[in-house]
Amino acid sequence: MQAKTFLFGVTSLLLICCNVPGEERAPSLHPEGAYTRHVKGEFSVADDTLYIYPVNGQKNLFSIERRTGFQRITNAVAGPREWKRQRSFGIWVEEEGLLREQKLGKFYALAEGGKSITTGSSRYRRIHD
Repeated sequence: MQAKTFLFGVTSLLLICCNVPGEERAPSLHPEGAYTRHVKGEFSVADDTLYIYPVNGQKNLFSIERRTGFQRITNAVAGPREWKRQRSFGIWVEEEGLLREQKLGKFYALAEGGKSITTGSSRYRRIHD
């Protein structure tokens, strides 16, 4: 009788230990994709697009390209469309959810479960992967 009780206790303990729900890890986010934002101010109207893609298949090194199309506003009249392009590299720190840009020292943080990315007070919406 004691052997059955002992066996029952050990079996119960093993089942409890094996079935304890552990901390489930959230699916890993990544910054790869294209993001856009529109800004309108008193002196200009601008559309920014960020393209973030891995460099040579590396896991944590990303190419960051920012393309900006803008129109200066003078005397309440929008001028011709002008273009600007910036390129740099960033290191992805998955634990922090940050992309650390190397050229200017900016930090890009994923937000809304990866649907947007922020830098400073600017928020970019993901348009596709």
